[in-house]
Amino acid sequence: MVRIFLRSFSLLAALAFFTFLLADWAPGDFLTQFEASSATSAEASEALRNRLALDQPLLSRFSFWLASWSRGECGVSLAYQTSVCGLLAPRLLTTLQLNFLATLLAWLSAASLAIPAASRPKGWVDLMLSGMASLLLGLPEILLALLAVWLFGFHSFLPYAVLALAALPTLALHLRASFTEALAHPAVRASQHYGIRGFALWWHYVLPLAAPPLIALAGLSFGGLLSGSLLVEAALGVPGMGSLVLEAVEARDTAVVAAGVGASGLLLMAANLLSRAAQESLRSRL
Repeated sequence: MVRIFLRSFSLLAALAFFTFLLADWAPGDFLTQFEASSATSAEASEALRNRLALDQPLLSRFSFWLASWSRGECGVSLAYQTSVCGLLAPRLLTTLQLNFLATLLAWLSAASLAIPAASRPKGWVDLMLSGMASLLLGLPEILLALLAVWLFGFHSFLPYAVLALAALPTLALHLRASFTEALAHPAVRASQHYGIRGFALWWHYVLPLAAPPLIALAGLSFGGLLSGSLLVEAALGVPGMGSLVLEAVEARDTAVVAAGVGASGLLLMAANLLSRAAQESLRSRL
C-alpha cells in the first residue's frame, strides 16, 4: 500500500510538471495577456514580471510552486492575486457534488436497464439498451450539453442529467455483461432450480458474483465523469473547477491550471484506490 501511495504522489508531481511544461511552451505568459488589455509601460511591465518571477527558468518557478504547498497556498493566482487553495476549494466542492450525484444517477439508471436486459436477452429492454448505447457512445459530453440547452434551455438539473446520460451507455453495457455472466454461473442455475427467484436470487447470488468487476468500474466511471464535467461546467455555466480552469487557461494563470489538473488527478487516483481496496475486501469475503 505504501508503494501505491508513493507511486500516486510521483504521478501527481509528474502531471503538475507536465502542465507547467505545456504552459511554458505556449507563446507569451500572463503579462502578455495583461499588456494587451491595458495601457502598461514597458518598465512597469518588466518590474511586474520580475516581482511575479515570470522571468525565472521553468524549474525555478515549478520549485517555487511546490514550496507554496507546504504553506497551504498551492501557489498564487496571478489573475486573482490570491492563494490558489482558497480559490479552488469552493469550486472543487461544487465539482465533487456535481460528479457524485451524476454518478449515482447514472448507476441507478444503468442498473434499471441492465437487470431486465440481462434477465431477458433479446427482449425489448435489451434491444432498446443496445440502440441507445450505439447512439450515445458517439456523442461527446460537450455536444450533449449543447443539445440539452437547445432542447430545454438552462435549468439547474441539466449538468447532472448531461453527465449521467454521457456515462449511462458504458455503465449499462458493462452491467448487462456482468449480470449475464453471473446468471449463467452454476451456483445461480442451481439456486433457480431450487425455486429461488426475484430479489433473493439477485441479492444473495447474482450481485456478489458480478460485484468485483463492477467495483473497479465504479472508480473508472467517476474519473471519466470528472474529466468530462470540466467541459460541461464551462458550457452550462456551473461555477466549478471546469470553468475556473478554463478561465485560468485563457489568462495563462499557470498555478491555477496546475492545481486544477493536479486536483483532478488526485480525485481520480483516490477513486481508483478506493475501488481497489473494496475489491480486495470483497475477494477476502468470498
